[in-house]
Amino acid sequence: MKSFLVLFQILACALLFSSCSDDLDERFQFKKDFQGKYEKDCTANHSCNGTIDFESVLRLDDGDDPFQVNPVYRGNMTVFSFEMKFNDDPLVGDDEILDRVQFEIAPEIDHFYYKDQDLQNIGALFTRMMRGMEKGFYPIREGLFEGYKNADGTWSLFLSFRIVTKGRIPVVVERALIVRIGE
Repeated sequence: MKSFLVLFQILACALLFSSCSDDLDERFQFKKDFQGKYEKDCTANHSCNGTIDFESVLRLDDGDDPFQVNPVYRGNMTVFSFEMKFNDDPLVGDDEILDRVQFEIAPEIDHFYYKDQDLQNIGALFTRMMRGMEKGFYPIREGLFEGYKNADGTWSLFLSFRIVTKGRIPVVVERALIVRIGE
């Protein structure tokens, strides 16, 4: 009887953990075009934050400095911003890095699916801010963005992209993650 109870507990735990291991929103379609791993909510060694700005627009001016400018202004679009800040190492000076992904959609849209060159239609933008090294605004031309507006007004987003920066030492930035913002 004792072995049966232990077996039952093991099976119950296995069922519990297997049902929770992939709580991916069934509405997402990105798996037809994306083959790879993704992270949920944030990437390792980062703290993340997402915001939605209604009645806004993304606009960059020549010479804008990422340390001075967040290019969100009043307008007629909905702007999504997702920031990934590297966790600070107190033993390393000037290791603070902030990566930001931003894009805009029409306010009446409840679902979107943009891939590669279509990302131009939503002004997809990657910003890297890093003291003393690489910084800049980069249009995202390679990747896949999908999003659904939830009944409570929040959004579930899948963001996958690849950027090569233009600094003295080009950096490849690749991310794939699922986030929920607007809470």
